[in-house]
Amino acid sequence: MKTPPNRQDAQAAADTLGIPLDLDDITIREVTKRFRAIAREVHPDASGNYDLGPALVLSRAIDAKKVLVRWIEATTADPECPLCKGSGFVRSGRLWSSAPCPRCS
Repeated sequence: MKTPPNRQDAQAAADTLGIPLDLDDITIREVTKRFRAIAREVHPDASGNYDLGPALVLSRAIDAKKVLVRWIEATTADPECPLCKGSGFVRSGRLWSSAPCPRCS
């Protein structure tokens, strides 16, 4: 499992997606909503623009969404949780895979 991003990386990701909220107030729903809005604007299938510029914007938006989701999951986990022990993730049925903690998420 990857280590959670630091606050500076999470803030840079929020700026990339254009989310003006404080990091402590961001929700996964807001991140997903902003990401989808950007994807609708720049995705080649939606915009008809197959240049490299929009593809880079979409790539950065994808990376920013991943960083913010990891940040939110890591900072909202309960450190006393008996299931995930504060990581926000539990082992799923498959080998080497994890899922969000059902108690903390």
